[in-house]
Amino acid sequence: MKKLSYSSSGVSINKGNKFVSEIKKIIRKDKNLKKSNIGGFSGQYILDPKIKRPILVGATDGVGTKIEIARMMRNHKTIGIDLVAMCVNDLIVDQAKPLFFLDYISTGKLDISKGKEIIRGIIEGCKMSNCSLLGGETAEHPEVDSNDKYDLAGFCVGVKSGVVKASPKLKENDIIVGISSSGLHSNGYSLVRKIIKENKIKLNKKIEKNKTIGELLLKPTEIYVSPILEMYTKKIIKTPTILKVTCATATRTASRGFPIDARPAVAQVPILAPSARAMPASRVINPP
Repeated sequence: MKKLSYSSSGVSINKGNKFVSEIKKIIRKDKNLKKSNIGGFSGQYILDPKIKRPILVGATDGVGTKIEIARMMRNHKTIGIDLVAMCVNDLIVDQAKPLFFLDYISTGKLDISKGKEIIRGIIEGCKMSNCSLLGGETAEHPEVDSNDKYDLAGFCVGVKSGVVKASPKLKENDIIVGISSSGLHSNGYSLVRKIIKENKIKLNKKIEKNKTIGELLLKPTEIYVSPILEMYTKKIIKTPTILKVTCATATRTASRGFPIDARPAVAQVPILAPSARAMPASRVINPP
């Protein structure tokens, strides 16, 4: 009978260990992450004792099919920033300051070079969010995932001080202030890829400031941690809630009977208009 092993089944333990070693090298070069215990079974975080009545807030997310654009462009340097952004931007909706982040990478066959690009992006996203990369998991799934494809998931924990409160409901004359988007972020890429396929659009076509469509579509998701938390600290935002609004959610809000008196125009072909404009301050009016 033929001897079976992890290696013969398509999983390389040696390559996995080498990848962890490479991650440690990257982290050692970053003074903010030197103390991270990457490679252990779990991560530990000491909560600041100065925080009064701490409430831990958790969020998990992925980057969806934007990964396919990264694969098609053979550029994985910023997809990690997207992963962090999608999680921390959810935390700040509840006024939580991001504390630490963990990642999960699933692939058919581990490509260390590609993996290092992803990890560098995750580290950059953590630095931009002022949170620690506490750990992660990389899994090879032969026959489940194809060799050249991968998927990502992130998990982030933040903290806020106070008591757990339900978000206030929208009411007449509430003001919604929008912060400009850096592009499509990491939402709607299944539709984007459909548009690309149906219209036979080339990702290497240059359309704006000498950048290709592919480059514009890979522009990282904006991380809003600093400006939003600053607005809370300076009490610019007094109501203890934030609505995470996109053009799509604004449209859904209106469809539920909440007319909105100002909304950004939605491009008919989003791929040809990658730079979204700031949503103007809008007033929510009670449904009739």
